[in-house]
Amino acid sequence: MAADLLTALGKDLAWHGKGRNEQSDRTLALAWIRAIGTKDIVVSNAQHAPDSALRFLAGLGSECSITTWLLHRAPIRDTTLGLINSLATHTGDWASVPMPVPLAHTNYGADIDMEFPVPAVDFLKFHHVAAQSEEWTRALHAFSDQLDISGISMVENGSITGINTHIARLLAQAHGMSELVSRLRACQLAAWRTGHLVSVDFSTLLPSQELPTTPPARLDQILMRYRQPQRIVVNSLSARGIPLREVQRLTIAEAAEDTSLPRLVDSPTAALATATEALVHLRRLEGAPEHGSLFVQDAKSLATYVTQATADTGINIAGRRVERVQDLPKWLKRLGITVRPLS
Repeated sequence: MAADLLTALGKDLAWHGKGRNEQSDRTLALAWIRAIGTKDIVVSNAQHAPDSALRFLAGLGSECSITTWLLHRAPIRDTTLGLINSLATHTGDWASVPMPVPLAHTNYGADIDMEFPVPAVDFLKFHHVAAQSEEWTRALHAFSDQLDISGISMVENGSITGINTHIARLLAQAHGMSELVSRLRACQLAAWRTGHLVSVDFSTLLPSQELPTTPPARLDQILMRYRQPQRIVVNSLSARGIPLREVQRLTIAEAAEDTSLPRLVDSPTAALATATEALVHLRRLEGAPEHGSLFVQDAKSLATYVTQATADTGINIAGRRVERVQDLPKWLKRLGITVRPLS
């Protein structure tokens, strides 16, 4: 029954994580019901349900403080009718049965509308031409401030490692050539203003197979078919270029305080926030302390989640996982990107 309930909540039992016993599925169902905000469970043709299933659903509804509707019709066994009457706190007619409400997943992030093209040429040539136009200069400075605030912060600290890390995250977040070029231009401008040169060979970078092909918002929607919320959160953060070592540092209290994970995610989605909330409920149901880790898995297991998601979704998430690269500057150089100080 718990597995059927997870299916009704939109979970694909054929994906990885299958084969769990009923008690595990029951805990997962409880976590998702609370995270999604389910108000009612409607059971059609309850006259055919085993007595144990009816008791299970009634108990689950009571534990979640939601209403369980047992819809039945004749013919029905006297024992089943007697059980339904004993479980019922009130009766109603067909008109009072709530209708399903589709989940609305809204992207928190807003796309930035570019009013001018950003050419994929050598940065020094690009900067020289742009500097000749006062209008371009104002627009580009505003653009870089809007798109690359976190990158500017890293650069101002004088850390080339920080710049490399930020660029790696940009590669995971940008989708489409226009957006990728625009974001890298913003990063180059931010670095230039603080004495660093970010060189990008677009002829090498743009054809690379390691560039993301699925926007994070769309990926989050696809990942919501997992029954285990930890798989959704890990893959969603990994697709955004968040290293697994940072993911592992997340605590239950931190995730519960703000399920959109603002420390790690610039443009969270409602789907990711819902999955994070479900994971918080799951860990609490498992008896974990508030300041304990949000995940019980080690880094190797989390990496396996990403590999398995590639097989389940058909989306190459693992191919652009920067956290598996020991030498980040070397990896970026293979993509045609280098960072060096101007002096």
